[in-house]
Amino acid sequence: DDEVGKILQIKFLLNDENQNERTLIELLRKLVDMNTSFDALKETDIGRHVTRLRKHSSDDVRRLVKFLVRKWKQTVDEWV
Repeated sequence: DDEVGKILQIKFLLNDENQNERTLIELLRKLVDMNTSFDALKETDIGRHVTRLRKHSSDDVRRLVKFLVRKWKQTVDEWV
């Protein structure tokens, strides 16, 4: 499905360790703007990849990661 495809594309780009801060922020913002379903979170395993950025040197990246993790936890809690 389209949502999963977009997430997988972002996941692929997030895994590139040469990604600059601005690009990471853009990718994370795209994830923030998406209303990600529980199934998509589970299928893509995006949470694990985003969580790796928790210790990033950029405050903005870390803040977006925290926000996303909180948002996705709510999605999971609502589903369960």
